[in-house]
Amino acid sequence: MSTKTIPLRHGLKIGQNTYKSMTLRAPKLGDLIDAEQDTPASNLFAFRTALIAQVAVSADDFTGPFSLGMLRDLEPEDFNLLTDGLNALQKAGE
Repeated sequence: MSTKTIPLRHGLKIGQNTYKSMTLRAPKLGDLIDAEQDTPASNLFAFRTALIAQVAVSADDFTGPFSLGMLRDLEPEDFNLLTDGLNALQKAGE
């Protein structure tokens, strides 16, 4: 399974902790289907966030599970870093 660890500039806050990196795995068809059940694919930002939640392996020592709601407070810069990482994983799998 291909994974990529993405350093975050601002971090992901879960409870009282702020995590400074996230590890994502390459998505499978089921992840796309599950993300689309969480939010319509026509809503690009919400769908990409739901997909990131599906394929997130860990945030530093936090191993999930992750939800769309947990990622809502990400800074746009960190969202872009995660999106770039997800795109790289998808491209590597082609």
